[in-house]
Formats: sequence, structure tokens, C-alpha cells
Amino acid sequence: MLTVILAGGRSSRMGREKALLPFQNSTMLQVLIDRYAKALGPVAVSVDEAGRFAFTGAAELLDPAPGQGPLNGLISGFAVTFAPELFLTATDLPLGDPALVKRLAALRGSADACLLRWDDGTPEPLFAVYGKSCLPAARAVMEQGRRSMRAMLETVSVRYVSPAELQEFDLTRILKNINTLSDYVELGLLT
Repeated sequence: MLTVILAGGRSSRMGREKALLPFQNSTMLQVLIDRYAKALGPVAVSVDEAGRFAFTGAAELLDPAPGQGPLNGLISGFAVTFAPELFLTATDLPLGDPALVKRLAALRGSADACLLRWDDGTPEPLFAVYGKSCLPAARAVMEQGRRSMRAMLETVSVRYVSPAELQEFDLTRILKNINTLSDYVELGLLT
């Protein structure tokens, strides 16, 4: 399984590059690359401009439509590689757990995608496992000018997993988005 880490955003709410924030004696992006490479195998970083994070040593996947959101990572992940399945995540989810990824992959079965859906119905498409069968749907949604992962998910088969099925994981912590400096400080990530 290929891990694709989305790092093509502008970090506007943070006010500085989230991927480069200090974390565990490194940066948020480098920690994620190392964590997922060790546990899951190949890792690539989805970027809006070539060379942006070349220093990480991870392969870069250039967004086909820069500035158009996370569908870029899914599209380039499948279009550029031979991966039959990928795990899509974001650099602002620094507490991601590879064991949860493996669980989602195991639960996917024959579905095109597998992701958590919170009890209020909100899905987590940026910490999810996708099969290559999602590529045509992702391209179609992008061509329609709809950048939404949710729009793509409406057109493929999805195995939604409830929090009750994942009780052994601290989902609130693992899936905490670090969008602002206060989020970063709140989780004790400021070093």
C-alpha cells in the first residue's frame, strides 16, 4: 500500500507552513513520512509545486490541478504510481496511527474505499484507504469543477466504519487536525 501525505495546501489558518512545524525533534511532515514508511511501506508527498519538500527524501507527487484540494493527491497517487491501493492522509494529522490504517485496509474488503464515519454522520476522507477503482470517479469529479472528496465518495462504493468498530483507538486524538497555532499548542506539540 502506498501512503500519500497531502502537503500542497497553503496553511493559511496556521499562518506558516504546517508541514515544517517542529515535532518530535523533526518536522510534522518528516515524522509522518518516517512513521508510515516504517509501518506501511512506500510514502509519497502530494505537492502543489515540484521540489517543495524534496529535502524529506520522499517521492513527490505533483498536483495535477494545484490549489484544487485533496483530490489531487488521490489522482496523482494512482495516476503516477502502480499502487493498487493507497492510504491518503494530511500533514496536519500528525498523530496518525499506522495500526488504524491497517485496520481500515483490512475492513475495506471489496469496497472502493474505507473510512471512518463519526456518529454524527461526518466522514473522515483524509485518513482513509482507497482502491485504484476510485481514480475514474476522482477525475470525473475534478473535471466537473467539484473539488470535494465527499462528491467523489458519493459515486463509489464505500465501507464506512463506525467509532464503535474501532474502540481500541483514541480516534479523537489520532484524527485531531492541527489547523491553527492554538490546535498545535493544545496538543502539546509546540516544542
